[in-house]
Amino acid sequence: PRVKQARAQRLLITSGVAAGLLILSVPLGWWYLRWSTVNDLNTELRQVKAEAVGYESVIKRNEELKVQEAALEKNLKMIDKLVASQSRWIHVMEMLSSAQARARDLWLTSVSGSVLKGKDQGKIGLTVGGMTFSVASLDEFIQALRKSDLKPEVEPGFTLRAGAAGQSAFRFTATLKFKA
Repeated sequence: PRVKQARAQRLLITSGVAAGLLILSVPLGWWYLRWSTVNDLNTELRQVKAEAVGYESVIKRNEELKVQEAALEKNLKMIDKLVASQSRWIHVMEMLSSAQARARDLWLTSVSGSVLKGKDQGKIGLTVGGMTFSVASLDEFIQALRKSDLKPEVEPGFTLRAGAAGQSAFRFTATLKFKA
């Protein structure tokens, strides 16, 4: 009986210890899993921070490139504006050449240009001076100017001047206004 009792007591103690270990192992296992998850997340966070340091230089370079791009865009717009204004003057000179070619006995002696102010602000003014032997030639010149693609406003003026061998030559000036 005593042996049975001792054996039962040992079995009871062993079962209690086993049950206690089992009960303790569940929270310990849960704690270990949580700890390893937190440890893994901390490791991943350190890696992300290390990568972020590398990306800071890329972000800074990207911002520098955006500033350079804005400056280049501004320069490009300025160049386009200059090229457009140069081509405008080429068209003006072609217009004058074509109008002069259509008028007989007419030659140009001066051309000057300016940007107009006041009521004509935003327009370009061009003063053309020349000589002709007939008012008809001057009229042909003015009509050719008005029919050109630039469609300038033309304000003619002329004065009579004695020409060679008794011929009368007319000195004229014409002011042209057209959009810039």
